[in-house]
Amino acid sequence: MEQEIDQTTLAHNLFGQNLHWSNYNQGMQLFTPPNVSGWPAFYQEPVYDMFWINSSTIKSRKQAAHWFRWGLWLYSYEDEGVNLKYNLHNYLNTYRNPANFEDFLMSSTCAFVEPQSIVPHMKC
Repeated sequence: MEQEIDQTTLAHNLFGQNLHWSNYNQGMQLFTPPNVSGWPAFYQEPVYDMFWINSSTIKSRKQAAHWFRWGLWLYSYEDEGVNLKYNLHNYLNTYRNPANFEDFLMSSTCAFVEPQSIVPHMKC
C-alpha cells in the first residue's frame, strides 16, 4: 500500500537535506562544532580572517552563494523537481521602513537567532 506524500512537505524535506549537506561540506554544520571549544578563532598572522576559505570548502561556499542567487533544484523520484528561489525583495518588504540600516540588520538578525528581543543597553 503506497502512501501519498504532500509535495510541499517533500519540497521542505528536500530543501532541509540540501541545506544540511551544504553546511556539512562547508564545515559549518549547526550544533556540531569541531570540539567543545567551538570553531577556532580566525586571528593568526598573516592571514587573520582568511582561514574560513580553504581548498576543501571554497567550492561548497561558492555553490551555496549560487543557490541563493539562482535557486536550488530539488529533485524527487516521481517528478522533474522543484526550483526554490530566495526572493530578497519580498523578504525585505516584510519589514517596516528601516531608516537606519544597522538597526534594521541587527533586529532582523536577532529575530532569527535570539529567543527574546535585544534591549538597547545590550547592543554594542
